[in-house]
Amino acid sequence: MAVKGDITLVQSGMPSVVLSPFGRKLIIKPTEISRSGRTASGKLRRQIVAVKHTFELPYSYIDGDALNTLLSLYDLKCEMSLYIYYSPTSTFLNDNGAVPTVLLNPIQRERLTMLGVGIWTGSTLTMDEV
Repeated sequence: MAVKGDITLVQSGMPSVVLSPFGRKLIIKPTEISRSGRTASGKLRRQIVAVKHTFELPYSYIDGDALNTLLSLYDLKCEMSLYIYYSPTSTFLNDNGAVPTVLLNPIQRERLTMLGVGIWTGSTLTMDEV
């Protein structure tokens, strides 16, 4: 059962993966896809075709196991459903009222320490809505 603040990625037919919450922030960047132009009178008109989101999860610190999970998800190179839980039953929905489908981007990282599984810093998981 999900709890408030959980972020989960789900690939069709596979079990869901709850992303590590430790040291994580969430940034949601909406982007308008639109057509615009000026009319004969000079007025600017814009038609918004869609609003798509970029989701960034910057980790101040992340352990090696959690980072390996993120890298494994990226290596799948497939679309995934992104669940951001506001409560156990309420999630972020895109402008169409659906759970966003995303593609993951490569993950930059810097090793801080090699103790145990390692501690990493400067890691950001970026996902673009399809």
